[in-house]
Amino acid sequence: MARRVNLSTKVMGLASAAVLITCLVMMGLLAWQGKQMQAKMKGQMDGMARQQVANIVQGLYRMAINQDEAIRRSMESNLRIAQKMVQDMGGINMGRAMVDWEIVNQFTQEKTTISLPTMLAGDLWLGQNTKFTAPSPLVDDITDLTHMTCTIFQRIPETGDMLRVSTTVKKLDGQRAIGTYIPNMHNGEPNKVIETVMQGETFFGRAFVVNAWYLTAYQPITSDAGEIVGILYVGAPEDKMLESIKSAIASTSVGKTGYSWVLAGSGKEAGLYVVSKDRQSDGKNILGVKDSDGNYFVKKVIDKGLQAKPGEINFESVPWKNPGEEKARVKIQAFTYYPPWDWVIGAGAYEEDFMEAQQEVDNTIKRLLIILGGASLGIILLALAASFLMAKGISNPVQKIVKGLNEGLGFVACASDQVASSSQSLANGATEQAASVETTSAALVEMSSMTKQNAQHAGQADKLMKEVESVVTEANQAMEGLTRSMEEITSASDETFKIVKTIDEIAFQTNLLALNAAVEAARAGEAGAGFAVVADEVRNLASRAAEAAGNTALLIEGTVKKIEQGSGLVTETNHSFGRVAGRASKVAQLVSEIAEASHEQADGIEQINHAIAEMEKVTQQNTGSAEESASASEELKSQSLQMQQLVAKLLTMITGENFAQAPVGSGAASDSAGGRKKLPEAEGKQIPYSGD
Repeated sequence: MARRVNLSTKVMGLASAAVLITCLVMMGLLAWQGKQMQAKMKGQMDGMARQQVANIVQGLYRMAINQDEAIRRSMESNLRIAQKMVQDMGGINMGRAMVDWEIVNQFTQEKTTISLPTMLAGDLWLGQNTKFTAPSPLVDDITDLTHMTCTIFQRIPETGDMLRVSTTVKKLDGQRAIGTYIPNMHNGEPNKVIETVMQGETFFGRAFVVNAWYLTAYQPITSDAGEIVGILYVGAPEDKMLESIKSAIASTSVGKTGYSWVLAGSGKEAGLYVVSKDRQSDGKNILGVKDSDGNYFVKKVIDKGLQAKPGEINFESVPWKNPGEEKARVKIQAFTYYPPWDWVIGAGAYEEDFMEAQQEVDNTIKRLLIILGGASLGIILLALAASFLMAKGISNPVQKIVKGLNEGLGFVACASDQVASSSQSLANGATEQAASVETTSAALVEMSSMTKQNAQHAGQADKLMKEVESVVTEANQAMEGLTRSMEEITSASDETFKIVKTIDEIAFQTNLLALNAAVEAARAGEAGAGFAVVADEVRNLASRAAEAAGNTALLIEGTVKKIEQGSGLVTETNHSFGRVAGRASKVAQLVSEIAEASHEQADGIEQINHAIAEMEKVTQQNTGSAEESASASEELKSQSLQMQQLVAKLLTMITGENFAQAPVGSGAASDSAGGRKKLPEAEGKQIPYSGD
C-alpha cells in the first residue's frame, strides 16, 4: 500500500498555511478588542466621573458635620457661661407680685393678654424692657461675653407656652422681642424645643426664633421644687454662623465648569438656594425649574435626598441647555441630605468635562494597537521559522507518548470495570439503607404522634388536677366555715345553758316563796285559805319549771358534747382536706412536669424525624451518585476503547504506515524490548507498536 504523508510534512504545510490566517485573525481580534476596550474605558470614565462628584459631596457632608460639631461645642461653652452668670446673680426665682403681659405668637402673630408672676434674677425683677437703649440685667451681660443672643423664657402654666420676658433678640422694628412666645403646639404638632426641654434635656440645633432661623441651645430653668418654670437660651442667626461653610462650598468646583450647591429641603423654604454658583442666586427658589425634557428635576432631587439615609449619596443625570446653546448637555448631579440644617448638599458637572481623559485614553489605545499589531506579525514570522525546526523533533517523542497512552488506556478500561462493579454494589447498599431509613422514619412518625397524644393527655390531666385542687381548696374553705359555725353554736349553747340555770334558780326561789306563803296562809286560818291554794299552785309551777329547766340543761349539755365531738371531726376532716389539697398540688405539679417533658420529648422526636428525613435524602443522593458513577465508569471504558482506535489512526498519521487494530484478551502487552509488565484483563483492545 502507498505510504502516506508523514507528520513532519504535515506540520510544515500547516505552519505555512497558518501564517496568513493567523495574521488576519490577529489583526481582526486586535481591532475588535480595541473597540471593546474603548467602550469599557468609557464606562469606567463615567463611573470615575460619578465617583469624583460623589467624593466632593461626601467631603462637603463631612465638612458640615465638623462645622455642626464645632458650633455645638461653642453653644455648650456659651451655655455654661450663661448658666454661671445666672447662678452668680442668685438664680432665677418667681416673685409674688403679678404683672400683665400682652403676648404675641411668634408664628401666627396672634395677640393675647395674660397675668404672670414676676420673674427675678436673684432679688432683681427682669422687667419688661423693650428698648436696646436701656440695659436689661443678665441677658445683656451674657450677650456681651458670648457674642450671642440670649433670652430668658417664662413658662405659661395654662398652655405650656414659653414667653420671652428678657432678651437680646431683635425684632424687625429694632426693639427687643419680649412678649413674643414659642407656642407649645403649632399646626397640631408639639414644638420640638419645648418638648425636649420639658423632658429635662437641653435642646441643641436649628430653631425658628421670632423672624429668622437660628442655631440655638435651650436649657430648662427649674424652681427649688424641681418644676420647670422657664428656659435659658443662647444662639445666633444661622446665616452668620454658617457663612464660612457656605463660602467654602461655593468655592468648591467640579471638573472644568461644575460647581457645588445647597438647597433647603423641607417646609415652605423647600427648593430655596442656600448656596448657589458664585452666590449669585442665593435665596432664590428653584423648585419649579424644569430640565430640557420638561421634568421638575429639582423636586425630584430633593425628594430622593429626603428619602435617603443621612450621608447616603444619590445621583441624577439632568439634560440641561443654557441660553444660546443648540443642544442639551447632560449634567451629572450627586447629592445627599444633612437633617440638622435641612440642607440638600450637592455638586454637579457636565459629562464632557471628564472627556479629556477619555480622549487621551483613546489615543493611547490606538498607539497600543499599532504596537501590538507589529509585535504580533513578528511573533508569527518567528513561529513560522521555529515550526520547521520543531517538526523534526516531534515524531519520535510523539510515538513514545502514543505508546504510553495506549498502555494507559488498557489500565483505564480495567479500572473502569472495577469502579463500575464497586459503584453498583454501593448503589445497592444505599438503596437498602434508604429503605431502612424510611422504615425508621415511619416508626419515629408514629412514636412522635403517640408522644404528642401523651402530651395532650398529660395536659388534660394537669387541667383536671388543677380543677381538683381548686375543688379541694373550696371544700377546705367550706369546712373551715363549718368549724367556725359549730364553734359559734357551742358558744350559743353555753349562753343558753346559763339562761336555763338562771331559770332553775328563779324556780327554786319561787318555790321557797310559795312555801313561805303557804305557811303564812295557814297561820291566817280561813282568811288565808284562798291564798294558800294559789301559793300551792305557784309552788307546783315552780317545781315543774325547775324540772323542765333541768331537763333542758341536760339536753343542752348533751348537745354541746355532740357539737364538740362534731367540731373535732370537722377539724380532722379540715386537716385531711388540707393534706389532700397539698397532695393534689404536688400531683398537679408532677402532671404538669410530665406534660412539659412529653412536649419536649415530642419536639426531640420531631427533630430526630427531621434528621432521619435529611439522612434519607442524603442516602437517596448517594444512591443516585453511585449509579451515576457506575454509568460514568461504563462510559469511561467505552471512551478508552475509542481512544485506542484514535491512537491507531494517530500512529498512521505520524509514521505514514497503516496499523491494524488487534484485539487484546487475557494476554500481556510488551514493547519491542519486552520490558513492560502485564496489563489487567478486560482492557479492551491493544495497539501493537514497533519503533522505527
